[in-house]
Amino acid sequence: MKKKANRSRAASLIRHLDEAERAYALGICKGEAREWLVWWEREGQYIRRAISGEDLTGLGYAPGPGFRKALEAALKVAWDGGGREAQLEAARGKLEG
Repeated sequence: MKKKANRSRAASLIRHLDEAERAYALGICKGEAREWLVWWEREGQYIRRAISGEDLTGLGYAPGPGFRKALEAALKVAWDGGGREAQLEAARGKLEG
């Protein structure tokens, strides 16, 4: 498999496939695409972010529409192997950017 930094790109696409679509893709894909699908089935779909909206409100951010994008950014960092601090930084970047 390629770098962890690419996991979020693969996960962002694979997560929208239903179980039947993923099974079909596993049956026909080869090479790197298959590796990403296998990673998703074995590990990727179970990765959760280490922060929540409560963490963001605890830092003084007001809940609102930006929270969804901030938490999505944190999840992408988690998929790429980033820990809590990196996830918080990504979320802050979305809220402050």
